Amino acid sequence: NGMTLAVGGTLFTRMPVRLFAAVCDRGPRDLHYASWGGGLPLELLLEAGAVTKATLCFSSLDIFGQAPRFQAAIQDGTIELIEWNAHAFAQALSAGKRRLPSEPFTWPAGSDLADLPAFPASVADPVRGTPVGAAPALRPDVLLLHAPAADEDGNVVLVGARAMELVLVPASRQVLVTVDAVITRDELRRIPGGVVISRHFVSAIAVAS
Repeated sequence: NGMTLAVGGTLFTRMPVRLFAAVCDRGPRDLHYASWGGGLPLELLLEAGAVTKATLCFSSLDIFGQAPRFQAAIQDGTIELIEWNAHAFAQALSAGKRRLPSEPFTWPAGSDLADLPAFPASVADPVRGTPVGAAPALRPDVLLLHAPAADEDGNVVLVGARAMELVLVPASRQVLVTVDAVITRDELRRIPGGVVISRHFVSAIAVAS
């Protein structure tokens, strides 16, 4: 209850469905959903009444259109929305990863986003004097992640689209991972195009059968 929750995957790619379904089953309350996109995870968490605040860049069901529960929650005021652009979100995670209070990002001049009350503040660039965004550090309490495999040492491999996971992992306080299988370390290294997440960043692993 009350934690900041992030979810890995991209739209419908490598979504940790078993993990966030298990979270919904536990009936948490007052969660702060903080991820690049909302989509299916946020829809299920809203249906479960678990989320009261969301920091994100967008929420949709991709080819299936609008995210109806998200839209309804915004319209009836049951969720507090903090809407950032992708660069601000990435830099906020980068600040969290580096344990810095903030990191700069390109100011979205001319965008209505910059007028939103919760949008990060701007500061004057010390070289040119032009506005630069200052994204406050974002450190999710828990990141839910799914991956094809882990090895017996607890290292995890990601394959394919990674969205912001490579900065989400070190920025998060706990990383909970489901995998399709546990394999040997040699097999893990040989997976084509795989990016290995060190076991030092992983809090727990479960095989999702």
